[in-house]
Amino acid sequence: MVVILNAGTKKKPQTIKIINYFLQRGNKIQLSTKKFVDYKDLVELSKNINYYGQLTIFVSSSTISKWNKLEKGTTQPTERFKSFEVMERLNIPVVLYTKPVLHDITINDVDQYIEIIKKYKISDVVVGSIIKTNGTGEVAPFVNDNSMHTQPIAQEDYIRSRLLKVCNVYTKSIQVLENFK
Repeated sequence: MVVILNAGTKKKPQTIKIINYFLQRGNKIQLSTKKFVDYKDLVELSKNINYYGQLTIFVSSSTISKWNKLEKGTTQPTERFKSFEVMERLNIPVVLYTKPVLHDITINDVDQYIEIIKKYKISDVVVGSIIKTNGTGEVAPFVNDNSMHTQPIAQEDYIRSRLLKVCNVYTKSIQVLENFK
């Protein structure tokens, strides 16, 4: 079973407790966040990780240049990206999650994303579509009734092609987890 959590700072102690609970039972955890993840918060948790990829952190960023307008209530990307230090300090995979790609916004930050990928030696990035009730793409993985679909935009292909020159690029987070098997 894969447990997917979205983390916020207000619920950090509860989130850590939940992660620990599921790790001790051998579950894979996918933690997605737009906040800074300090490796100090994960030191105790790391003792319950039995294999590489059991806990994977996805640092989400749909934009760098317009984050303060479009990602209100989140941590500034430069601070958020410091979460990638967890990879070196604790050998816990951390993935850049540029999902959803925002039309005419995310594409303008590609060069900045490449700099971040190089700076933190990021090997895996997810570049994916927004999910909408009236989308035209694949059924969202978390619904059973076809009520939500991805809404791909052409700019995603360009972003993926640029990032593929410096790292592995995926369209879904589950593809990254499958790669760790």
